[in-house]
Amino acid sequence: MKRRYEIYRGSKLLGYVGFDDQAPCEPFEPAEAFAETETLFNREYEASAQAGEVNEDKEPDRFDKLMSEAEKIMDEIVAPGIRFEALEDTLCSFDCTQLSIFDGRVCWR
Repeated sequence: MKRRYEIYRGSKLLGYVGFDDQAPCEPFEPAEAFAETETLFNREYEASAQAGEVNEDKEPDRFDKLMSEAEKIMDEIVAPGIRFEALEDTLCSFDCTQLSIFDGRVCWR
């Protein structure tokens, strides 16, 4: 994988982002520090996936509870700040407010 960005959570390098034009998201290569936060990312992904399986019209309380849980975990993930540092001159570095890492893929906003 060609590394296009470094992802930092606070001052810690979580890993690298590539590009493969495949959905969803982009490929992710973890750095050593990712192991410290991998559980957080897994918990957020599971809560979001469970919320996605709930019929919001039939079970609004359960849906809201799962989404609230996922949002709290996301807040914990991004609290130190998330920064993408470009590794190519044609790309721009940026901060993001949401970051999901699952199954070797990374998504952000």
